[in-house]
Amino acid sequence: MLDSNFRDPYQKVLINPILKLKFIQKIDPNLVTILSAFFGVFSFFLIILNQKYLAVFTLLISGYLDTLDGSIARISKKKSSIGAVLDIFLIEL
Repeated sequence: MLDSNFRDPYQKVLINPILKLKFIQKIDPNLVTILSAFFGVFSFFLIILNQKYLAVFTLLISGYLDTLDGSIARISKKKSSIGAVLDIFLIEL
């Protein structure tokens, strides 16, 4: 529910301006997906090390990159079945 209410403003304010940068469209969306997973896993270790604020920050980065990868794939016409599976698989980690 929250996602549906905040998705449009979030996309317009935080994602779309980044998509207008020329070099962003040249980035492989799967690389962004893997980077998103890295930040998500890294936050786990930060929690273990009692670095709660840094863990929350890395989770926010992970979520942002997760949104960005799909947007890059759509705008650069690099959507793929492998990318979709990779996105789902890595989010489940």
